[in-house]
Amino acid sequence: MRTSARRLSAVPLLAGVLVATACASPVTATPADDTELDVARRYQVTATVLEDGKHGPQLCGAVAESLPPQCGGPDIIGWDFETVPSESAAGTRWGNYTMIGTWDGERFTLVEPARPAREQEPVTPESPDWSTELPMPELRDIQRRLHEDFELVFGSHIDETARIIVAGTWLETDELRSAIDEKFGERVVYLNSMLRPVR
Repeated sequence: MRTSARRLSAVPLLAGVLVATACASPVTATPADDTELDVARRYQVTATVLEDGKHGPQLCGAVAESLPPQCGGPDIIGWDFETVPSESAAGTRWGNYTMIGTWDGERFTLVEPARPAREQEPVTPESPDWSTELPMPELRDIQRRLHEDFELVFGSHIDETARIIVAGTWLETDELRSAIDEKFGERVVYLNSMLRPVR
């Protein structure tokens, strides 16, 4: 199903984003008990899905509000734009959807039919109840290095009151959490996961 193109109504992943703006409903996932990813676990995510001449359908971690919009992220296995309402312009198709599927660390595989996402107000995730005394120049440097060194992290901002970095990721695992803490110190970067375990 295809509709005429109109301007994408994006929902920011994080308030005050400095590095990227995501179109998704952020959630904080509970990390696995160990560093081994459970590829059979089912997750729910609400996000923009987009395909164009450069790639097939992908989950969007960051969306540029051009027409057509531009974004990229992990591939979605089992996606068919003919089964859902979508918008199109200049060889690009996209839409906002709620999906349930599995995650292997690189790809999202649908296990149930996707459905259009409900219109909602932008969500501002809460920051944790901890803080640092790091100076702003150091936090900006950490923020820059965070995006350079961790490709699974996107859309971040600096909480200037708590002096921490709040960032989005597909799934916060123990392995990712440990790697970030080891590189930047504990309780410096707070992660919000897009993927929410289905109970």
